[in-house]
Amino acid sequence: MSIGAHPDDVELGCGGALKRNINNGDLVKVIIMTQGEKGNHIPNFVEAKKSLKLLGVEDILYCDFKDGEIIHKIDTVTTIENYINEFNPSLIYTHSPHDRHQDHTNCSHIVSSAARKVNQILLFESPSTLPTFEPHYFINITETLEYKINALKKYASQVKKGIIDISFVRSQARVWGFKNNVKYAEAFELNHMLY
Repeated sequence: MSIGAHPDDVELGCGGALKRNINNGDLVKVIIMTQGEKGNHIPNFVEAKKSLKLLGVEDILYCDFKDGEIIHKIDTVTTIENYINEFNPSLIYTHSPHDRHQDHTNCSHIVSSAARKVNQILLFESPSTLPTFEPHYFINITETLEYKINALKKYASQVKKGIIDISFVRSQARVWGFKNNVKYAEAFELNHMLY
């Protein structure tokens, strides 16, 4: 399962890893908490549906929280916890709390609370992640990077604005890959990991 505050967050943070999961036969569910209306995303998750379809994600849940106003409180935690209990994931990808965007930070805290019984929570980076992001877990996405890139290109509204910079995404994956003796990788902080 992956949970993002806005359309495009999941693809930016863990699109390559999700595609690997799908290629391995894992069932994958994505939750998007807002429509990204303040970021001028196309309404009704139009771009998100096209993007996630390219990755092979068929199970998407769309919440109706207000962009810029996600708050770590009982209502949001309960909403996400109910989805988690229904799907019963063994692994969740979500935002790092080390982020300048309040929705990203609060999404991370909400998931940490709601998924306290899930075995593994991996925290991804975004363009607004702080320099204090310190990953300790890396996933080789050499075989899936192009899927991630093509999925991100479906967000024409965000590419046009420069929020999604395809060359940066590729370069960052190369940096994490180089540091881990593979061609391309995604990096994650650990919330917790139990086996």
